[in-house]
Amino acid sequence: QNISEREALEMANTIRAAAEAASQAKTEQLGFLCHEIRNPLNGVMGNIAFLEDSDLSEEQMQLVQTTQQCCTQLMKIMNDVLDLSKIEEGKLSIE
Repeated sequence: QNISEREALEMANTIRAAAEAASQAKTEQLGFLCHEIRNPLNGVMGNIAFLEDSDLSEEQMQLVQTTQQCCTQLMKIMNDVLDLSKIEEGKLSIE
């Protein structure tokens, strides 16, 4: 019976290590994807700022403002996910 208990313990440790590795890989992938999405999103937001300073009709200005609000919401989500990734990696510093 000691052998089966030892084998069960070894299997549990192997499964735990695999789960931790998978979680770490997920965290790293999410962080990478957020950075990859955030960079072009910054470009879109910059272009929207230029559009806001343009001579636009009222309808066009409403569309630009709606687009800007959507981009701001997406950026907040990206930053939140990056913060969660940093927390999981133990790299978050409080400012």
